[in-house]
Amino acid sequence: NKKNISQIEEAYQLIETELGIPVLRLDYVPSNLEFQTSVQKENSVTIQFRYNGNIIILYEGKEADNISVGIESDRYQSKTVYNEWLDQEIAYLKNELEDGRTEYETLLTIDENIYYFSGIMPEEEFVKIIKYFQIKVS
Repeated sequence: NKKNISQIEEAYQLIETELGIPVLRLDYVPSNLEFQTSVQKENSVTIQFRYNGNIIILYEGKEADNISVGIESDRYQSKTVYNEWLDQEIAYLKNELEDGRTEYETLLTIDENIYYFSGIMPEEEFVKIIKYFQIKVS
C-alpha cells in the first residue's frame, strides 16, 4: 500500500530531522500493518500502527535513560532472533494476556538511543519484522 509506506517514510523523516538520531526502519512491513499516526515529543517519536485491530507501537528516542519499561518476568518468556543488518541478536519478550492473546515486545539500545517495538500479532510476523529491522544513519 503506497499511502501506508509514504506515511511511514514521513514519520522516519520526522525522527531524522527533529531528533537527529539514526532511524530504526521496518524493512519488512506486513500488508495488514497499517500506519495510524506518529506522535512527537521533545526527545522521542512514537509511530502507531494497527495490525488486525490491535495497536502496534514503534518508539524511537534519544538517550536510554528517558524511558522505563516495566517487566514482570514471571509473565514473560524471552527469545532471540539474529538480525544480520544490525549484526546482533535481538531479544524479544512474549506476554500471554489474560484474554488469550499474545503480545510481543523488543527493546534495543543503539548508540545510547532507545528503540522499542511492541504489539499483538502472530509471533512469526513479529519475528520477521525485527529480523529485518534496519538502521539508517543520516
